[in-house]
This record gives sequence, structure tokens and C-alpha cells, in this order.
Amino acid sequence: MNLGEKIKMLMKEKNLRKSDLSRETGIPYTTLDGILKRDDFSKVKLDTVQLLKNYFDVTLDYLMIDEITDKNYGKQNKGNLIMENSLMSKESTLIEKYRELAETYQTKFDVYVDKLHKLQMLEDAWTRKFGNDDSDLREEFEKWKKSKEK
Repeated sequence: MNLGEKIKMLMKEKNLRKSDLSRETGIPYTTLDGILKRDDFSKVKLDTVQLLKNYFDVTLDYLMIDEITDKNYGKQNKGNLIMENSLMSKESTLIEKYRELAETYQTKFDVYVDKLHKLQMLEDAWTRKFGNDDSDLREEFEKWKKSKEK
């Protein structure tokens, strides 16, 4: 479920029209209309998403990550702990393992995760620009590589 679909669902739950949401959040009607009509959300401003997040009382992760469909995902309970039922089992296990690590290994883990995240962002940008089928580019690269070896 993408950003537009999630906003439509949240609007339906609150019985809102685009004009109502625009008025109550301060987001221009045309901006909301554009978000609800498009499939690519890479150009939606963070400020706009934050206004929607605050208005609907959901997390940025919920709005921006298509695979997350639980609108309570990532919310905190009164004890300021992440609610276990809003995490996937794998996530809970990772958090437990992380907490068991010594501080030096937590730091190394943080750096590693940051690097993986940057790599994923680069791959996503590459796919958006060139598509998934990069066989032509690979062939060109191999030709270029062979020409340099001679």
C-alpha cells in the first residue's frame, strides 16, 4: 500500500474530503490532489508528509514504507517502549539481539546499518532512473572493460 492509498484510507476512516484535509492541515489542495493521483512519491516534501503524519497520528515509516500496513506501526506506549504487537517478529528479535551487544558492537552495527541504508537508497535511485533491467548497461560495461584490458 503506497502513500496515496494510505492517505485515502485514513481520509475514509475520518470521513474527510480532500478539501477538508487541506483546510485542517494547511496543505494546499493541489498538493494533496497530486499526492493522491501519483505513483511516484519521491518528490513529496518531507514537511508535507510530517503534516499528514501529525494529523493522522501515524509514523513516517507507516506513511512512506509500502510494506508497512499497520497504522499503529512504530507508535510508543505510555512506558515509552515500542509496542511489541506493532513490530514484526523478526524486528523484535533484532532489537533484542542489539540490546545484548556491547556498546562498541552496537556502534559498529549502527555504522553498518547506515552503510546498508545508503546502498539501498543508491540502488533505489538507480532503479528509478534506469529501471530494473540493466543488462544493456552490463554489456556496455563489459565491452568497455575488455577494451581497457587490451
